[in-house]
Amino acid sequence: MKDFSTSKILLVDDNEEFLDIMSQLGKSSGFTFTTCSSPLRAINLLSQEEWDAVITDITMPEMSGLDLFRIVQDHDPRLPVIIITQYGSTEGAVEALKEGAYHYFEKPIRKDQELFWQTLRQGIIKMWQERELERLRKEKSLEKQVPAEILGISENVQEVKAAIREVAKYEIDLLITGETGTGKGLVARAIHDLSPRREGVFLTVNSAELPETLLETALFGHEKGAYTGAATRSQGYFETVNGGTLFLDEIGDASPALQTKLLRVLEEKTYQRVGGSERFRSDFRLVTATNMDLMKAIENGAFRRDLYHRINIYTIHLDPLRKRKEDISILARFFCRQLRMETGIEVEGITSQAEDLLHSYHWPGNVRELRNVVLRASVSCQGKMLRSPDIARHIPIGLDDADRAGSLHLKEMERRMIRLALVRAENNQTLAAKLLGVSRNTLISKIKAYGMEEELDSIAQNLGNPE
Repeated sequence: MKDFSTSKILLVDDNEEFLDIMSQLGKSSGFTFTTCSSPLRAINLLSQEEWDAVITDITMPEMSGLDLFRIVQDHDPRLPVIIITQYGSTEGAVEALKEGAYHYFEKPIRKDQELFWQTLRQGIIKMWQERELERLRKEKSLEKQVPAEILGISENVQEVKAAIREVAKYEIDLLITGETGTGKGLVARAIHDLSPRREGVFLTVNSAELPETLLETALFGHEKGAYTGAATRSQGYFETVNGGTLFLDEIGDASPALQTKLLRVLEEKTYQRVGGSERFRSDFRLVTATNMDLMKAIENGAFRRDLYHRINIYTIHLDPLRKRKEDISILARFFCRQLRMETGIEVEGITSQAEDLLHSYHWPGNVRELRNVVLRASVSCQGKMLRSPDIARHIPIGLDDADRAGSLHLKEMERRMIRLALVRAENNQTLAAKLLGVSRNTLISKIKAYGMEEELDSIAQNLGNPE
């Protein structure tokens, strides 16, 4: 059964006594009203919060309920409005119904109380469904525009998407910065796909994955006999990518010698195969990425300043997932749908409590780690929806993780780790203490120190509830 106690219902009537009576009746039926004796004040309230339903009297001195209904319609035509009218004066209520009001009732409400509460519930459910459909439509739209790992509604993601659209059309090299797992490669690919070079080749080379000699050969190619085992001439990436885009990942790991050669390639747009003397032209766009602070690398003598300025004509930065928590739920739900289509895993979504747990974790592996957690949790999930225990089993815990939480305060990080351990241990404090690597007495002391007693009850309730 749905919980309507948290629904936002605005009740408007100039009769204070009626407002008090309705508040009491609503409370006994599982509703909490925000009451307002002034329709003008109600108009201000409409713009301050997101409402699930409006109940208004039809006859009021400041403004009629019909006029208020019309203002509500202009504000949000989906919002259900129930009209209350005095017995026998239904003309305005009938007009409101014709214009789209959800229902009307005559005072006193007590005589039709059961029907009134049923109608209110139906109106709120309809509003919730409308919002969910709107959310899904927005998510679907976002999915079509950008890859999953840069899907989101955070300010940073919006800036990144705008930058992709803007910079893609220009023939300039650029640098993408951000921690590992934030989706730098997908940003590079999106830029290529939107650029005039979209019909050309897109190649990815990771400077950190190959030894220096192999990386140089991969980029420049080699002549026959250039080194032992080079039985034939080999084409390099600079040759292959002619007319396309080269994505050089982890540029900060390139050796000083390779940096020097790369700078010459960028300045002259020519390259020389290993073991050869002839220089060849190549027309390509370079997109580089790094997870390190290149300015510090320059100060330490590990990276060339002139190369930095050559590749850093334009910079796109991806924030870590812990700094854009509002994107976590959208990404998690998308991954559930994606995995269902790709693997046949029959997980349809994720509960709100499980989403809360995802929000409490600091995600050092960023979006890549989030996807892996959702995948592992989906494989072991016994139902159609991912629940808190499903997620908790696949998130590493330990109070020492607090030291790696970046901007999170140590105490807040400890609190989150304790909650995560309790969920995974199904509220067994002894087992939770073992998971955290502390004694049970230490865990109990921290629970008391952080005032988490009520959270224990909430966890127990959620574990006993299929959510």
